[in-house]
Amino acid sequence: MLNSSRKILVVDDDDSVRDLCTEVLSVAGYQVDTASQGVEGLERLRRGSYDLVISDVNMPELGGVEFYENAVEACPGLKERFLFMTGCLTGKLGETITEHKLSCLQKPFRITDLIGTVEGLMSRPMDGMTGLSGAKGQRKARH
Repeated sequence: MLNSSRKILVVDDDDSVRDLCTEVLSVAGYQVDTASQGVEGLERLRRGSYDLVISDVNMPELGGVEFYENAVEACPGLKERFLFMTGCLTGKLGETITEHKLSCLQKPFRITDLIGTVEGLMSRPMDGMTGLSGAKGQRKARH
């Protein structure tokens, strides 16, 4: 499958995890952008359009759950196109994942699990806009 038009944003404060995800997803044919924390991830979403966001949970300043909440408030289309990565699935994250039926990979994860989960999420229909540009309530047409 040719995925070169599909864009993924990887947000993780661990350079090695971010680099691994970038390399694996790029080899699989995806366009990959990265951010080292949630605040930077929101900046990337403001400047571009993404088909999927992969986010660590425990990050400085703006953690994964808060990043998710801010991102989907402004980009409703990403609501079911979010993949969390964590070494510890507890508390608010567990509740958020269950409530919103989100996907989560436990660290360390296998590369085959990453690719399989990404492919599954990419096959879901996407509603709403994917970028933060534009006023709330406006929807960007997808071509």
